Amino acid sequence: MDPIMARNYKHVYISVSVILVFVVGSKLMKDGDLYQDNNSSVHSDYVRQGSVKKRPTDSAATPNMEYEHRRTSFPNINVKPAKNALPNPYILETLNMTGYERSIITFLHNPKSGGTTLKDCMTRLSIKLGRETPRLVMPVNRVQLQADFLNGVISPDGHDLMMGGASFGVCDAIHSRECSYFTILREPYDRMISHYFFCKDGGETSVPCDNRTIEEFTVAAGSIFFTQLAFSVSCSCRPGTPCGDLSSLPWTCAYDGVSYEHNLRYREEFVDYLVQHLDSYFSVIGLTEEYDTTLSILQQTFGLPFHDECSEVRRNRGSYGTEDKSKSDLRKLEAKRQMLASEKVRNTLYPDVLLYRRAKEIYNIQKEKLWPK
Repeated sequence: MDPIMARNYKHVYISVSVILVFVVGSKLMKDGDLYQDNNSSVHSDYVRQGSVKKRPTDSAATPNMEYEHRRTSFPNINVKPAKNALPNPYILETLNMTGYERSIITFLHNPKSGGTTLKDCMTRLSIKLGRETPRLVMPVNRVQLQADFLNGVISPDGHDLMMGGASFGVCDAIHSRECSYFTILREPYDRMISHYFFCKDGGETSVPCDNRTIEEFTVAAGSIFFTQLAFSVSCSCRPGTPCGDLSSLPWTCAYDGVSYEHNLRYREEFVDYLVQHLDSYFSVIGLTEEYDTTLSILQQTFGLPFHDECSEVRRNRGSYGTEDKSKSDLRKLEAKRQMLASEKVRNTLYPDVLLYRRAKEIYNIQKEKLWPK
């Protein structure tokens, strides 16, 4: 394995591991059922605002969900709008990309969705364009990184690219430049199956898979994209210290576990909030199954040669073991059958299912705006 590839594996799975450790430390995992909510019903097709037409089911892996209306208020959850994040220009129908090209381009890496190759691509682009190497943002350095931005220890002027599993929200601490978040997503059931068999075939993961069924593994791993969006960092000045006197490093930051735990008590409302704000969070959303087109959208939006330089066969694609493809396909089909039959799996993955459905809507709008039929 080449050094860049090995490094990215480590960063991705350390990111997920630290998130899950934090959840356990906050006592949010009970009886092995991560993100279980006994009084939340399984939701149906996502309904866009102002429309009574329900969206069709995306795939056989998507559970039948019961969703009657779209919320207009969120009284029970403690959330803050994303700061310093340029919204999706294709939803706004504002196709002037000047601000996006000058922004700090920040990639949120969702594991097993093609992100390892994308991070390698961003590293190659930085070298080609003579820019600083993209800064990795992981749970182990996210809190300190935000404090360093606020205290002037690190200048955002030299950071054109950032990436990692904990990068969402890092731009809250940057005031002198605008930021653009983007991500690449994969159908949640397929993503989880890939994650599971990557582990079974010897890949490094944060969630152990030895002696675990696909159902047990899924419940332990949870809805990873939902978790990436749900965690936040809170920063404040030390008491008695002038906030503007950066020589004294007045700003301190910490993960906001209190808000996270509170919001999980109203998980249904919390998920709905995230779904409705997805286009205000991300300037671009890509899909693993349309990776080449995703690179073209990134190139069109940010003015960097994502597609020209990085249109290639993805890393980490396919089976990781030595068994032939037919056997690999059969065991994946059996794994999907087991997942679809499990109420625990459906309940665990429903946040990511709803987020993915809205992501597909956004992705299709992006394509339609760039390349009208």
